[in-house]
Amino acid sequence: ELGEDTKTAVNREITEEIGNPIKNEELFAIIENFFDGTEDEQYHELGFYYKAELNSEMETKDYVIIENDKGVEKRLEYKWVDKESIKEIDFRPVVLKPLLFEDGEKVEHFIINTRKNSK
Repeated sequence: ELGEDTKTAVNREITEEIGNPIKNEELFAIIENFFDGTEDEQYHELGFYYKAELNSEMETKDYVIIENDKGVEKRLEYKWVDKESIKEIDFRPVVLKPLLFEDGEKVEHFIINTRKNSK
């Protein structure tokens, strides 16, 4: 939302999507991702990645939500996995996977460029 800092946004989004607020949010990575779209568009995505805890216990079952995002229906699939299982799945961005298992004191910054032709 316009005017919202990333820490507030992540808490709002998690609360909206799973109905459970988070606590102890800790920014651990910023990723600048340059990539090509499907029709020669070029994108520059800024991702702010947080580790956090759920505010209260909840059932961790897989589920699907159909969300209305500004008039467009989107199908969102949620799958819960334990932390150790992340080592075995295709987890993106790839550079985040090892950071999830570290107790780093600093925020890591990554620049990923997969564009075929930089303009």
